[in-house]
Amino acid sequence: MKGEKTDIGMTAREHCDVCGERTEQIVQIALVSTVNSRDVSPANAKFARVPCRVTTCTACRTERREAHRRARPPTGRS
Repeated sequence: MKGEKTDIGMTAREHCDVCGERTEQIVQIALVSTVNSRDVSPANAKFARVPCRVTTCTACRTERREAHRRARPPTGRS
């Protein structure tokens, strides 16, 4: 992805589902919580996060979030 740096992230031309066409998007990376707070002790809650790609259409201001899922390691089976 080639884009320009801005004060709040990078820009890229990507498809916007709301606009129905390729528009300039502001692209950022954010850390989002992965678990419900009652599932994790308060001491460990700050570590239960994953990176999330956040894009915001500059035409209609629609925000889209895509959580990154870590690939599973190989099982060692052939």
